Amino acid sequence: MDLIQLGTNTYVLQTTSNVGFYVYNNNKLCLIDSGSSDADTKKIMKIIEDNNWLLTTIINTHSHADHIFGNKELQDKYHCNIYASDIEIPFINFPIMTSTSFYGGNPFSELKNPFIMAKSSRATSINNLIIPGLSIIDLSGHSPGLIGILTSDDVLFVG
Repeated sequence: MDLIQLGTNTYVLQTTSNVGFYVYNNNKLCLIDSGSSDADTKKIMKIIEDNNWLLTTIINTHSHADHIFGNKELQDKYHCNIYASDIEIPFINFPIMTSTSFYGGNPFSELKNPFIMAKSSRATSINNLIIPGLSIIDLSGHSPGLIGILTSDDVLFVG
């Protein structure tokens, strides 16, 4: 898992669910999604420390666990804000809702696993976020509130 530079400000960490890195204002970092495992989270933290970046923001393209797995640990460590589309926020803030949506009630234990249910983090509306060089694109489909993130380097992260 190496960080690959895709443009002046845009990088990708290739994992099961790729993680976008967008650096702005010299050393501020916006992550696009947060990986799908503890190993991804540890790698993200190492990259942040090695580059002396300040993680200010995580944008979640959607609320599936393989895209938000590292949210809680990263938010706890770096005190960063997490943003998502309005319809995805409840699923990020209350991950049991993902399992509940599959089952229609309190899900049985097989639906309460890390692949389906990430740890709870605190997300707010993407509508309030302004980061120079980033654009938000509605890609509803795979998930009701799926968004894409277009960087100033013409790289599109589609979740």
